[in-house]
Amino acid sequence: MQKSVVSIASRTSSLVRGGSSSRLFLSKHVQRFSSGVRMAFRGPRQEVVEARLQKAFPEALHLEVTNESHGRQEDESHFHVLLVADAFDGVNLIGRHRLVNSAVAEDDGKLGFHSVRITAKAPAQWASNPAVSAAPKCSGGDGIPKRK
Repeated sequence: MQKSVVSIASRTSSLVRGGSSSRLFLSKHVQRFSSGVRMAFRGPRQEVVEARLQKAFPEALHLEVTNESHGRQEDESHFHVLLVADAFDGVNLIGRHRLVNSAVAEDDGKLGFHSVRITAKAPAQWASNPAVSAAPKCSGGDGIPKRK
């Protein structure tokens, strides 16, 4: 039985600044099976990541956090963050990734999960090219230590 995963908006809230309206999207997944459609797991770790990003980037024009965990999604080991914010204007790619990493990291600076794939764009970049690269194939690791 094959499954395909597509991202949809799970919640939309309007943000209004200076008369212009923008939307903030938080993503979920739908898994399509031959037997029908069911909502994928959306766990507490994903909710923490979303909350931290909302706090760090309250002016975000677009935010999606997607659980890309291979294997069991309940492991919540791999996430994709798609973030469009004014905070990225004039900031290079490495700087943008550092901002996002520091927002989602634990107090000790480490990630509480195995992997985060980041797409961080300034609003002008997003307007001219909203394309998002496909995720590379994971070379291994699910964030769960192996028992000896």
